[in-house]
Amino acid sequence: MGFSDYPFGVQENGDPRNFPRHEEVLRFLNDFARDFGITDLIRFSAEVVRVERVDSENDQWVVESRTGDTVLEELFEAVVICNGHQTEPRVANLQ
Repeated sequence: MGFSDYPFGVQENGDPRNFPRHEEVLRFLNDFARDFGITDLIRFSAEVVRVERVDSENDQWVVESRTGDTVLEELFEAVVICNGHQTEPRVANLQ
């Protein structure tokens, strides 16, 4: 886990953290957002309800999101889906 210019830290005992705990992952992601100045661009606790391409000629997408009782619909030129391996826990197979 990590990025070429922002690696996930090695622990004091030399453990490269193949299976970091969720607290460590959260700390890494929060540090990354803070260090790159993108925290204000993130909507926390928001659920994406719908993503739909509404104009293929002009590359326009509508994104509908919900935070509590508030539903917001916005128009974007591009959409990136980032639901990778962090959506399901990965548990080490220890025997």
